[in-house]
Parts: sequence; structure tokens; C-alpha cells
Amino acid sequence: PTGAFLRSTNTGTKIINTRRVEIVGTTEWPGSGSPQLEANAVIDIQTGGVWDFQGDADFAQNAPGTATVINDGTILKSAGTGVTQITVPLIHNAGGTLTIQTGQVELRSTQTLNGPVTIANGATLDVATGTTTLPAGFTLAGTPSGHFLFSGGTLNIGTAVNDAISIGLLDHVNGTLQGPGTLTVPDSLVWDGGSWRGTGTTRLPTGAFLRSTNTGTKIINTRRVEIVGTTEWPGSGSPQLEANAV
Repeated sequence: PTGAFLRSTNTGTKIINTRRVEIVGTTEWPGSGSPQLEANAVIDIQTGGVWDFQGDADFAQNAPGTATVINDGTILKSAGTGVTQITVPLIHNAGGTLTIQTGQVELRSTQTLNGPVTIANGATLDVATGTTTLPAGFTLAGTPSGHFLFSGGTLNIGTAVNDAISIGLLDHVNGTLQGPGTLTVPDSLVWDGGSWRGTGTTRLPTGAFLRSTNTGTKIINTRRVEIVGTTEWPGSGSPQLEANAV
């Protein structure tokens, strides 16, 4: 309940099988032994609740099932310079916050980021695999904030034509960016792999930079790309336009 503390400090794995864990107080997790969810286990971080990764432990799915992490409170990575993986489906509701103060958080399942996300300078949020949906109004600040890394899986930009999403610093390494919404990158977009697909728009406004440095092919299928800023393309990997891409 409110005011209570849950703390784990060692390397041993903690298994939650089927059971539901409701967090209204504060969880501090400096240990590297990750909570592993099995079957239909649920970690429910409720309004006012905090789960603070003070190291590089994960939310891990240990076996097939329908395990879930629900966030209406705060998921925080306050320490640890390595990677914290979330390999179970994450329901990040509008009332919840995800704050990355250091290191990297990897999303490796299915999630819609309905709540605010904050990435500190030098930290990273990585969409590594699975399917992540960014809803209308999703916004991440640019410099001096941290990076949004898209290294694999599928990134859905909105669910409707008029959905507007803004990511200040985006590194696209692999995976498929798609969806009907408009993605605006007002600061820096590095595109070194993967594809842009769907009926939506990717837009670089005045002052923004798009840069591609490597040999990998970049596919634009159907999607519209609007350049008002500057594109620098020292790499030999050409943009390849398919269908009615613009």
C-alpha cells in the first residue's frame, strides 16, 4: 500500500507465477536479479506507485504466457549504466510515467506508450523488437534530452491520419516504421537501416537534420517524407522509393 517499500538487492532471480503484484508504495531494485513473470502473472504499478530500477535488472518473461506489466504510476531507471530489458507486454497508461535517467531501457514485446516518457541526456530508450505504438500527441524533447533508438521490430506512428507524434532525437538502425500518423523530428534523425512504410508522413522542419552514414539500403514504401531542414547523406546506402512514396 501507500508508504510501503519493496526492495531487492542481490543477484538471485525472483519468479512470479500467475500471481498479481500491486504496487502503490515504492519498489527499489538495486540488485541484478530480475523479476521473472510466468503464466499470466501481473505487476500492476498503480497511481502513486513507483518501481525504481537502481541497476540493470529487467522485467523478464520466463516462460510462454500472458504475463503483463501495467503502469499507472512511475517506472524509473535511476541508476545502472547498462541495459534494462522489458520483455513482457507493457501497458503504459496515460496516467503513468516512464523516466530513464541513466543507461538504456529496451522494449522487447508489445506496448502502446500512452503515458509520458522522459529520457535524460546520455540515456536511451530502445525499441529493440516486438511492436510499439506511439499514440496521438506522443512527444519526446530533443537536445539536451536523450535518444530514442529504434533498432528492430515495428514502430507504429499513430493509429489515425491526423495523429501527430514528435521525437526530438531519433536513431533508426533497423525495423519497420509505419502507421498513418505524422512523425516530426525537430532536432536530429539518423537513419542507418530499416524501412519507412505506410500512408503517413515523416517530416523534418526548419533546423532539423537527417543523416545517413552507412551502406545499408533505406526503403521508403508509400510513405511521404517532407524535408524543410537539412539532409546529409555521406553513406553509400541509397534511399529506395517503392509504390507511391514521395
